[in-house]
Amino acid sequence: MAALGFIALGAWVLYESRTYTEFGAVFPRAVSMVMILAAVVWILLVMVGVGRSAPGERGVLWRPLTLMVVGAAWALLIPELGFVGGSLIGFLGAMVVAKFHSWSWLSWLGHMAVAVIVTVAAYALFAWGLNVPL
Repeated sequence: MAALGFIALGAWVLYESRTYTEFGAVFPRAVSMVMILAAVVWILLVMVGVGRSAPGERGVLWRPLTLMVVGAAWALLIPELGFVGGSLIGFLGAMVVAKFHSWSWLSWLGHMAVAVIVTVAAYALFAWGLNVPL
């Protein structure tokens, strides 16, 4: 079910990227194609019996579904908050979804520092290194 959502999200990104400049569309198209391919492979693996959750395992579906919501929110926030603001919220949201155990305050600060560094570095790479309008 989640894989179908990722395929739909990837298709939506491909559709939206048609209005981007040729150079600006490279990254979103590449990511969406990889996401679609990974989702198709996951569906095929589940169909042949590989990758199924263990009997009685609970809570395996909420993470990918929540990650799809975070990804969609990130995409919707960028036009409103700009690349850095939207991406920082998306990055932090994805970190919280991926969190399997509680973090100390020091861990939270370290993760937030990484989120800021990665987001600002991505902005710098795209805006100044690749001249992609953000």
